[in-house]
Amino acid sequence: MVATGRPTDDLKARAFLGVRVVGVAMAYYAGTYLSVLTKPLGLPVTSLWVSAGIALAGLLLFDIRIWPAITLGSFLSNVQAVPAPEALLVSLGNTLAPVCAYLLLRRVGFRIELDRFRDALSLVLLGAFGAMSLSAALGTAALVVADVLPARQFLQVSVVWWSSDMLGVLVVAPFILVLNRFLRALRDEPRLAIRVGSWRGLELAGLLLTTLTLTIIGDREFGVPFIAFPLVVLAALRFQLNGVAPCALIVSAVAIDTAAHGYGLFEGRNLYENIVILQVFNGTFVLTGLLLAVVITEWRQARADVQQTCFRLAEVIERLQQSLLPDAESYRELSHREEQSTTRKQSTGSVRKKWVPPPRYR
Repeated sequence: MVATGRPTDDLKARAFLGVRVVGVAMAYYAGTYLSVLTKPLGLPVTSLWVSAGIALAGLLLFDIRIWPAITLGSFLSNVQAVPAPEALLVSLGNTLAPVCAYLLLRRVGFRIELDRFRDALSLVLLGAFGAMSLSAALGTAALVVADVLPARQFLQVSVVWWSSDMLGVLVVAPFILVLNRFLRALRDEPRLAIRVGSWRGLELAGLLLTTLTLTIIGDREFGVPFIAFPLVVLAALRFQLNGVAPCALIVSAVAIDTAAHGYGLFEGRNLYENIVILQVFNGTFVLTGLLLAVVITEWRQARADVQQTCFRLAEVIERLQQSLLPDAESYRELSHREEQSTTRKQSTGSVRKKWVPPPRYR
C-alpha cells in the first residue's frame, strides 16, 4: 500500500523551510541597517553587529538548515559597500561564525531557555568569544583586499569587528530567545500569559523606562555610565533573563549613541580610546547582567526542586503512617474484638489459672 500523505508532508516541510530562510534573510538584512547606526565612530565597522545575534538566534530556533539565509542576507548588505568577491568573502565569514557557534553550543548541550549557568558560560565563551573571531578575521581581510582599509589597521579593526560581533551575540541573541519564549507562552495559554503578565509587564515596563532615563542622564550629563549597573542587578533579581535582555539592549544603545556624539565620558578623547571604553563598558555590563540572571534562575529552580522534594517526602511519610498505624476506627474495632475474645474464654473456663505446686509430705 502506497502512503499518499508523505509527498504532501515533504512539500509542507520544504515550504516552511523556505519561509524561514526568507524571514531570517530579511531579518539579517534589516539588522545591518540597525548596525550602521552604531558606525559613526570613524571606522568602516560597527560597534554592535545586530545581525550576528539574529543569525545565531535563527540557527538555535530553526536548525542549521537556514544557513543560506545568513549568507544571502550578509551578501546583499555588503555588496553595496565592497566589490562582489570581497562581499562574498565577508559573507563567508559572517556565515561560518554563527554556524560554528551553533555546532559548538549543540556539542556541549546548550539549551535555548538559558536557565543554567553552563548555558550562559557556553554562550559567552563558545558562541561569542570563540566563534566570532572567524568573521572578524575574514571580514577584515576582505576590507584590506578591497582597499577599503589600510593593511596597518588590520589588527585594530579586526579587534573592533570581533567585539562588535561578540556584543551582537550577547545582546541581541538572548533578547530574541526571550521574545520567542513569550510568544510561545502567549500562543499556548493566552489567557494565563495575559493574566500573569499584566502586572509584571507594567513593572518591567517601568523598570525599562527608568533604565532609559537614568542611563541617558548619567551618560550625557554627568559622564557616569556605570549608573546602569544597579538597574541591571534589579532586573536580574526581579525578572531574570526576561528583564536583563531588554535592559542590556537599552544601555548598550545609549552608550553607543553617547560615544558617537562625544558626550560625557567620551568627550575630549581620541577615536581608539572611545572605542576601547565603549566596548569594555558594553561587554562588562552585558556579561554581568547575563551571568547574574542565569545564576538567580538556577538558584530559584534549585529552591523550587528542594521544596517539591520536601512535599513529596512529607506525602510519602503520611502514606507510610496510614499503612503501618491503624486509624481510630480500626483501633476501636480491634480493641472490641480483644475484649470479646477475653470474655468468651473466661465464660468457658478456658482461661488458664496460675499453677500452684502440690504440698510435700515426709
